Amino acid sequence: MDTKTQYSAKFAEEKRFGNGEISALLLLCDFVLIINRKRHRLVILSKEMEEKAEFTFSLTQRGLFGSLDDMAKVSQSRFAVLCTGRFSASKCWIYELKDDQGSTTISMVEEILLEKRCTSICFQRESFFASFSPLVGSHGFIRQKNLHGSNVRKFVNDVDNESLFGKNVLILHVDSEFIMFVGDVKRKELQVLKKDNECELLTKETSHRYRVLDIAVSNRGPSYLLTDSSDGIVLLHRDRKWTFNNFLPKSEIRGTPTAVAYVKSPKPRLVVAVSSGSICKKTKLLFFDLIETTSGADASDFEP
Repeated sequence: MDTKTQYSAKFAEEKRFGNGEISALLLLCDFVLIINRKRHRLVILSKEMEEKAEFTFSLTQRGLFGSLDDMAKVSQSRFAVLCTGRFSASKCWIYELKDDQGSTTISMVEEILLEKRCTSICFQRESFFASFSPLVGSHGFIRQKNLHGSNVRKFVNDVDNESLFGKNVLILHVDSEFIMFVGDVKRKELQVLKKDNECELLTKETSHRYRVLDIAVSNRGPSYLLTDSSDGIVLLHRDRKWTFNNFLPKSEIRGTPTAVAYVKSPKPRLVVAVSSGSICKKTKLLFFDLIETTSGADASDFEP
């Protein structure tokens, strides 16, 4: 049974990245992609954490007050970057990443225009899912779009026509069965929602009282929830009904965690982006080896 498995994280190493704040981490093939929100920069690392390339987004690209807030994997070689527009349209850029004899380059494939104040993006089964947090007026909502940016549907109310979300929402993960993990920032709640195929509405499967800012999803084991509480990073059990809240407390992270990613090979690791300081923020990546122990069970059943 799963209850016989215990998980722990052992600190392995850190890599400093100077000033700024890492808003998103993404694994793509043999690369780790990092977005620095404060410096408007994309850094591409090898899995050995050697810097392969660096790209800076100009003011002309971003627009006034535009910020790089999220990324999503589209295919084995393509990824999307979200540029949030606070007072103007947000933008989703789809890039192709190529690595030719050690020379790493990216080229834009398509630009999708989104409504202003798009807070996060996910990609699953040929669809983009984007969350929006209006400055005034209505509650937050989620849009499903196709690969070219056309609207498929809008999720805002449940089957009882009640608002699903508060004012500030983040779509953190969508799995292959269209189970959505949505962070309701204002309500300090993680909602696990399921898309009803008959009526095309979302129903709440369960929820957890954490303000979750990012999720790293493993293959068969639990998910790693990055929270802004003293619990730091907590484990969400694979049945999604309950959490471990003593996995990686904030005191062991030594700063404010801003993004998290799961690395499967060459060994299971958790990568945590951490910022520190108030005026001139410093940022770094912390690497934790993931360890599990089982008692009276087949360890292969609990692969992270």
